[in-house]
Amino acid sequence: MVSSSTIGRVRFSHAPFPRSLGKGGIRLTCRDIEILKAVSDYQVLATTQFYKLFFSSVSRARKRLRILTECGLLKRRLRAVAFGDGSAEAVYLPTNRGMRRLRSVDDSVVASCPRVGESADLFLNHTLARNDFRIGLVLSCRDRADVKPLTWQQGESIAMRASIVCGTVNPSMKSVSIIPDGMFDLESNGHKQRYYVEIDRGTASLSRIKAKFEAYASLANKLRSTHTTHAQSFRVLWVTQSRARCINIINAAAQCGRRYFCFQRFRFTTTNPRLSSQSGDISEPIWLSVEQSGRRYISLLDDLVAETSRFPIAAHSTDPTDP
Repeated sequence: MVSSSTIGRVRFSHAPFPRSLGKGGIRLTCRDIEILKAVSDYQVLATTQFYKLFFSSVSRARKRLRILTECGLLKRRLRAVAFGDGSAEAVYLPTNRGMRRLRSVDDSVVASCPRVGESADLFLNHTLARNDFRIGLVLSCRDRADVKPLTWQQGESIAMRASIVCGTVNPSMKSVSIIPDGMFDLESNGHKQRYYVEIDRGTASLSRIKAKFEAYASLANKLRSTHTTHAQSFRVLWVTQSRARCINIINAAAQCGRRYFCFQRFRFTTTNPRLSSQSGDISEPIWLSVEQSGRRYISLLDDLVAETSRFPIAAHSTDPTDP
C-alpha cells in the first residue's frame, strides 16, 4: 500500500521512485528526491531543519536520513556545540553520488557539492543560521494566498559595490563591496518588496558593520536617483544572536543613518528559542524598526502591506527581543 504524509499544503508520496540505485541500493521516494534537492540548494541542513521541511516528526527524519546516508546519498557530520548546550547535532551535506542521482532524475537541477563540510565550524554555523531564516520564510508563506516569496539568491551573484565617505578631517570616497547573506522578494497584490538578509554571528567588528550600513545607505541613494523599480525600496534584515549585540549594531547604524537619511530601511531581530529559530516568519512581529518617533516591533507582512498601501505601519505590543 502506498502511504503519504502532508506538511502544510505539500503532500509527499512514499511510493518508491521508479528508478532504483542498482545492486545494494534503495528505491527513492518522491520525498527523497526533494530531500536531495534541498540539501543541494541549502548546502547543509540539520536534522531539525529537514523535519520542519519534510517530516511529521524528528524521529522519522532521523530514520530516513540515516538510510540515505548509508546508501552514500548524503554525508553526515556532527556539528560542534558550546559547552552546556547539549549534545552535538547531526548535519547533512550533499555527496557526489547523491548529486549524480539527482541529475539523472531531473536534469534541470544545478546540483553541486560545496566544500562547506570541510570548512571551519564557524562557517558551518553561519550557513545553518542563514538556512534557519530561509526555512522560516518558506514555512510562513506556504499556506498564504496573499503573499508569495520569489526566488532566493545568495553568494557572489548578489554582490554589489557602493561608495562611502571615509575619514573626518580629510574625508574621501571609498568603494566597498557588499555581499549579503541572502536576497529575496516578497510579492503582494502586484507589489514587490526586496529584502537583503544579514546574519550576524558576533564576529565582525562594529567598524566593519558601520561601513556596511553606510554602503547600503549609499546604494539606496543611488537607486533612488536612477529611479530603479522596486529595488529602490529595499529593506535590510539584520539577525543577531543576543540582546547586547543587537543594541550595539543599532547604535552603529544610528551613527550613519543621520548622515544618509535612510535609517528606516533597516530591521533588526534577535534569534529567540521561543520562536524556534523561525526568524524568517513574515507574520511574527519580531522586527525592530527604529524611527524618529521611536522604536517599535513590526512583522514583514506589516512592512509589505504598508509599502503597498502607503499607510502607516501598525505597531505591535509583542516584544520578544526587546533590546
